[in-house]
Amino acid sequence: MKNLFGLRFALNQLKKTPIISLTIITTLAITIGVLICVATLNYYLNFKPLPYTEEGSIYQVNNTFHEPGDKKEWLAFSIPLLEELYKNNSEFEESALVFYWEDVVSSLEYQPNVGLAFITPEYFSLFDAPMVIGNHFDVKDGIKFDEASAIISHEFWQNHFAGDADILQKKLTVDGVSYAIVGVLDSRFEEPLLREQPFASQIWLPWAFSPISEEEKSDWAQINSNAVYYARLNSNENEEHAAKAITQRQHERWESALKGDIDFANWRISNQLTNLRVAIIGDTYKTANLMLIAALGLLLIAASNLINIVLSRSLQRLHQFAVRATYGASISTLFKEAFIEYMLPIAIAVILAFPIASYGFILFEEHFGASIARAGDLSIGSFSVIVGIVVGTLLTSIFAYLTIRPVGNGSLSDLLQSSGKGVSAQVSKSARNGIIVFQVAVASFLVFSNLVLFNDAKIKIDIDYGIQLDNVYSVRLSFPSGEEQSQAQIGGLLKEVKSSLMALDSVESVSQSRSPANNFGWISITPSTLDKPIISNFKFIDEKYFSLLQQPVISGETFTLSDMNAGSQYAVVNEAFWATHYKDISLEEATVDVYGDVYRVIGVVKGVSTPRADNNTPRLYLPARPGSLDFMVKLSHNNIPKEYLVNGVKAISSQFSIWQYSSIKSLFDDSMLVERTTFFTTFIMIVTVLILACIGLYGIFTYNIDLRKQEVATRLSLGAFRKDIILMIASDIGRVIAVGLVISTALVLLLTKLYSEDVSMYLTTDLIHISILSVSIIAITAFLSAVRPVKKILRTNLRDLLK
Repeated sequence: MKNLFGLRFALNQLKKTPIISLTIITTLAITIGVLICVATLNYYLNFKPLPYTEEGSIYQVNNTFHEPGDKKEWLAFSIPLLEELYKNNSEFEESALVFYWEDVVSSLEYQPNVGLAFITPEYFSLFDAPMVIGNHFDVKDGIKFDEASAIISHEFWQNHFAGDADILQKKLTVDGVSYAIVGVLDSRFEEPLLREQPFASQIWLPWAFSPISEEEKSDWAQINSNAVYYARLNSNENEEHAAKAITQRQHERWESALKGDIDFANWRISNQLTNLRVAIIGDTYKTANLMLIAALGLLLIAASNLINIVLSRSLQRLHQFAVRATYGASISTLFKEAFIEYMLPIAIAVILAFPIASYGFILFEEHFGASIARAGDLSIGSFSVIVGIVVGTLLTSIFAYLTIRPVGNGSLSDLLQSSGKGVSAQVSKSARNGIIVFQVAVASFLVFSNLVLFNDAKIKIDIDYGIQLDNVYSVRLSFPSGEEQSQAQIGGLLKEVKSSLMALDSVESVSQSRSPANNFGWISITPSTLDKPIISNFKFIDEKYFSLLQQPVISGETFTLSDMNAGSQYAVVNEAFWATHYKDISLEEATVDVYGDVYRVIGVVKGVSTPRADNNTPRLYLPARPGSLDFMVKLSHNNIPKEYLVNGVKAISSQFSIWQYSSIKSLFDDSMLVERTTFFTTFIMIVTVLILACIGLYGIFTYNIDLRKQEVATRLSLGAFRKDIILMIASDIGRVIAVGLVISTALVLLLTKLYSEDVSMYLTTDLIHISILSVSIIAITAFLSAVRPVKKILRTNLRDLLK
């Protein structure tokens, strides 16, 4: 009955004070919702098991090539080395090879570009892949399984075949090969998406059909970063021992295969075993941790705002509590009543927080799906509910404690005298100042931290690439590898495609080159100033590349159409390459050996930046091969549909498909997704923190200044000027704000020392300006919060102030 009475009383309080109740519910619903959302993300990243049997025993096996002296390292496999490991190992119970690729499904009407995974059959058992229809590939054939079969994702089945029940009678054509669909994966299957994997797979095909050339399959010197090796470690093996044994065996095999090749003399390889969870999550947990700190900060600011309201309400009821205590009510009884009173609005807030958190999950998937692991898997579960209940209970307990605290801290007679008619109980000055210091400290810490991340992201986003990218598109063609045509025939067709594209009305220029948005390759070369080979960045380009991008030529010249047609062995380098290798010789003397062919350096161009490399990276440009399927197209205006270019390509040969048509700017933007997300997220966080801080500080300043109205009236009546009053209040506020800023600074310095390695990248001269800006923003926010209360009291009639 007492609890029922308490709930009725709480409901009446909601009705009597709707504005205060709505403030509590709204503020807590939003901040608790944000906290549940971010806490759930951290739970998924750090604790929630992956949906695979004995996930702790599954590893990604990596291979690293080390240049002599460990000057450079390349994390990649050579295909023969990878297949050797698959066939000969005793450390693993089972293992699977995967080659990630993208290509066009030419048999479908819209020829979608999809993610492909060329696999060995063990993949499905390793990752517990359930089927809706059909069967997995036959495991007994392993790497030799060569049936033209395809298994598709549940999403692909629904989107492109409308869930057709006769799907096993259908076929798909990819790269000229017709694959019979033999199965559909269950929607519950979660593909292990690695951090460096830019897309999810929609079709799984046998390893034997991978786009790896026959040359690469037998070349131990070529490296490929698209190939991945997964394995389940034997129960009697440990990670360190297995890595050492594999490294020794693989190095001996690789060294034996390349014996006598001077380009790889004194090179070595090493193998590392990375637990699947680490391979998937990477360092994204750091971003999630920062989000959690920010979410806790928002909740603390919101809670401190509400504490001011709670303290004011508790003093209004102090006389009632004192009378009840006089008649025998215990502190625990009063606490229970206060607990029930606040439990109702906070429970409502927690309930509303769940749909807010669910909406946050949607935003995570849309904006963080490509940058934070498992962001697309989030949902409200038992952990989310526990977080909501714990936070709600904790806040209710704190508010209830603060409500009855004055009763427990004073004698009943003093309480009755200080809370009777005509006598006003007040929140102590130390409590008021404590709230201000706390809000300023938390707000300034969050503003500073977010400004650091905001500034770092802005610098990266605003990078000057050094080239003109307006209306420039990357166009990549697909040509069936099974077609029996020579490279010369394909090269002739591509030359016609280039002319056909150039003839289109909206096309200004065409270059048969891979765009800067597609990574530069690596190649073994020997500049004429060196006596041993090095590995360098390079790109195959044609005569239009530099003019289309408006990349400035510093000295010499670039390729001409005559050079391309004649197959001239010319090369162009950027400023960084020249400064590194040729600064002491003339342009006429500069040559570079590329696998035994000597190219003469005819020009030097200005360096360009990309999202992942600055303009100080040495780069070599070589004449494009006639069979290159990569083009850059500069259009007269934006938003020209893909079909417009398809017509130009199909006019030459129906065998070609366009599997990439993207503006280079959008490709750069996609590779800057993390930075752009950080930019907008931190901006929103800064604004939210300032709004919450402003609301809280306004409330406490209004209360503080209202308590001093008689003091202000007395000073004014004795001849004090208004500016003197303003200076007096500003001085008092300034001292309290300064304490909060000092505490915040100390916290920043402490965390910087504890996590020096993680924050070292942000320790630049910009930090001074950011610190000054943070202090200024918080100080201005605090003083603006005090302006209205001060103005209000100064405009009030002296007679009213003295009442």
